Amino acid sequence: MLSPLPDQFEDIRIIDLDTNRTYNPDPVKKLYNVYLKLSAPPPADWAQIFDSERQFPRHSMWRRAWVEGLYIVVHAPLEEIEKCHVPDLREDVQKTNSKYRAYLTQKAAAEVEEGAFRGREREEIDELRKKLGFGEEGDGESSE
Repeated sequence: MLSPLPDQFEDIRIIDLDTNRTYNPDPVKKLYNVYLKLSAPPPADWAQIFDSERQFPRHSMWRRAWVEGLYIVVHAPLEEIEKCHVPDLREDVQKTNSKYRAYLTQKAAAEVEEGAFRGREREEIDELRKKLGFGEEGDGESSE
């Protein structure tokens, strides 16, 4: 699958809390898997950048969060979601969008550079062919 160009990528945002998906995986604890819906399914590279943004805790209330399809899931008590986690996650999503866009810019530049290199390489090969006398009109040789 081709990556979008940097100017074609639309920022991903947290747009909702999915009450039907949110659940408590261990009733003994008050930790829920809270499903926050995203505005679009994130590309795999975006999800990797998000994971790296979440790698190091920034405060004592830090909780694990991960991308799962169209959602960011945070494992936390419900009372922490509004004050602690959604602001952090919005910030992480914003940083991930910026870093993903920079990644796309770098990738596009590398592809242009690779294309230019391949073009120069093809010209050198064609020039060598001409120097060797191949491909001339009426030489009887097939160019395939």
